[in-house]
Amino acid sequence: MADRLSALANLAAPPTAEGAGATLAELRPAAIALVTAWRDTAEDTGKTIGELFGKAPGPVGSAVEHGPVTMITLAPGRTLLVSESDEITSTLSAALPASQAAVTDLSHARTMFRLSGEDAAEILGKGLAIDLHPSVFAPGRAAQSVIHHMDVLVIRRDDEVFDLMVFRGFGLSLAEWLLDAGLEYEIGFQSA
Repeated sequence: MADRLSALANLAAPPTAEGAGATLAELRPAAIALVTAWRDTAEDTGKTIGELFGKAPGPVGSAVEHGPVTMITLAPGRTLLVSESDEITSTLSAALPASQAAVTDLSHARTMFRLSGEDAAEILGKGLAIDLHPSVFAPGRAAQSVIHHMDVLVIRRDDEVFDLMVFRGFGLSLAEWLLDAGLEYEIGFQSA
C-alpha cells in the first residue's frame, strides 16, 4: 500500500501549551473503508461485518468500537469502518461479494482529526449545527454535518473528545478553521 501523505504538511500551528482548553491532533488510521449494501442485502451485510469483527455495526448515527476497528453507521446499509489494520478493505472485499455490497477504500481520501479538551464542544459549537450537549449527542454517537461549508463526520468518543473526518482536500482548511475557532481557548496542535 502506498504511504499516505498528510494533508496538513503545510499547517502552521502552535504546539499544545500547558493548560490549553483544547488540543487538535491529526489521526492516521491504517485504513478507512466504506461498505454500501444493496437494499435487500443490508441485514445480511451487517451480520457478515459482525462475524468478521466480533461485533455488528450499531444503529444509524452510532459509532461502535471493537478492538482496532470503529464502525460508524451512516445510513441503513452504509457503514464506515476505521481500522488500525491496513488489510480491512481486502478482508471486507473477500467476505462481501459484489452481489451483496460494495466495498470502497477511502484511506487516501479522508483526513481525520481528534479535538479534545474541556472546551472542545464549545469550539465545535461555533460552526456545527448539532446540539453537542452530552444528553443529546452522547459518547458513541456520530453525525454528518457541515462546518464552514465543509462536509464533516463528527464522532463523539467521550464527553471531551470528538473525532472529525473530512474529505482530504478540505483537511488543511478544517484544521485552520478549528485552530482559529479555538484561539480564545489557547488551542494547541499535536502532529501525527
